[in-house]
Amino acid sequence: MNTRSVIITLMLLFSLPMDVFPVTVILKTGQAIDGAILEKTDTSIKMEFNGVPLTYELKDIESIDGEPVKLAPVAPQKFSASSQEARNARINKATEKYIEKALNKITRIQILEYSACKVLTNCDVKEYKEKIDLILLAINYVLPQLRGEFSFRAPEKKIRIIALDDRGYRTFLHESGNEYLKTPYGFTFKNVGTIVVNMDLGVEGFLRELVYVLIYDDIADAPVWIEEGLACLYEGSAWHDGKIYMKSSWRLPLFKQVIDRPKYIPLRELMQLEKITEDQEYATAQARYLMYYLYTKNILGKFYKEYKATRGEDYRGTVALERTVDTTIEQFEQEWLAWVRNLSMKKEADTEEVLEATRRQ
Repeated sequence: MNTRSVIITLMLLFSLPMDVFPVTVILKTGQAIDGAILEKTDTSIKMEFNGVPLTYELKDIESIDGEPVKLAPVAPQKFSASSQEARNARINKATEKYIEKALNKITRIQILEYSACKVLTNCDVKEYKEKIDLILLAINYVLPQLRGEFSFRAPEKKIRIIALDDRGYRTFLHESGNEYLKTPYGFTFKNVGTIVVNMDLGVEGFLRELVYVLIYDDIADAPVWIEEGLACLYEGSAWHDGKIYMKSSWRLPLFKQVIDRPKYIPLRELMQLEKITEDQEYATAQARYLMYYLYTKNILGKFYKEYKATRGEDYRGTVALERTVDTTIEQFEQEWLAWVRNLSMKKEADTEEVLEATRRQ
């Protein structure tokens, strides 16, 4: 056989289609798809369906021919603090300019100096005394408890609280370029240790914003599941005998709605999220109730300290969580979800009635 014949034979051989076999793919939505797999990677498959190639992410697939789909483990992501320093400095400088600009548009600003915080307000101090006292209660009593529980690093400067009436708050939103924020209650410039509060709508969310500031000051850029979960844990809290106690919040029904549905984010995937979008509010609920579970087991502080010790080798927190609970993420997830399914706000409300009766005695 001459060279030309060999080349033609090889071309014909390699132009033949590969053997493909029909399979049945079950998506997490319950939809069944019959077709041939053309290509498979660690994260997706490409199928031929009625002559059309379709690609599906493995995270959206329940099984292939009856075999459960297992995602490839994600390698721990290492963290380098030095790479963030210059960027953080630029952001902090710009943030201070926005705050200064916004405050200049609000009249009658008073500055109240305290040992651990500085309050800037346009409110009548006598009229809003009760709400200001609640803020000071959090700073003077809850803040030391938080530092003791989590070994938060002491801030280099006082926490700044901008406490405004509703009109001043809305002016501040506009002038600081934060009109896109949908919360009318308050928000945080965590990178410069500043909490903005709408005093006319109450200060119930103040503890959440305070925790945002403390986490940022402690480790600057925690993974979103840790930051949101820990901060939102303090949305539901009760004050009793000089201590702060956690309880369920309005996020419990939201979480329960997605536990057994496609919107539920498996724990390993939750830990990989870079951010939580507006249509993923249930992810915040998941993170919050993960932290609440650790709190009920009295290992929340242990987890946070373990995360700080291991984040150099695993920024996402997988190593810290597995060491804290002494089992795999998958086994822990099953135990945690079983606990959430059995959780009831009614049971906790009954407990609150007992606490309230104790307070009155």
